[in-house]
Amino acid sequence: MRYPFLFTALAAALLMTAGPTMAAPPMPMIVSGNNDSPPISWDKQDKLLGVGPELARKILTDLKVSFTLIDAGNWQQVQDKVKKGSVDMIVAAYDNTERRTYMDYSIPYLDSPVVIVVKKGDQFPFSSWKSLIGKK
Repeated sequence: MRYPFLFTALAAALLMTAGPTMAAPPMPMIVSGNNDSPPISWDKQDKLLGVGPELARKILTDLKVSFTLIDAGNWQQVQDKVKKGSVDMIVAAYDNTERRTYMDYSIPYLDSPVVIVVKKGDQFPFSSWKSLIGKK
């Protein structure tokens, strides 16, 4: 190096003019859920309510994790936002192979069996999932 003094003087000047640095506080975790899935979660006046939001609130508060609980739209929009990284936690989601590509799951906090309900008199033979094709 031809000018070691110049390099040292420039580095010292840069260090002296730099203000004190502080780490920015961590961003709050963004928590959401299905806004149409009572009693687990639902929207009421732009506020997400239910078992899932209450449990998330309790756990994150106990862990002293900063969070914001939001209604991030319909179920598909919430999942899309998790994929994109703009939502950090969903309060409840059925575990499946596709979702495991972009989400990690906790131990389930409740059983939520899926059932099929039909109007009395409208029963139909059910032998496999294929029996449901075309049904609404």
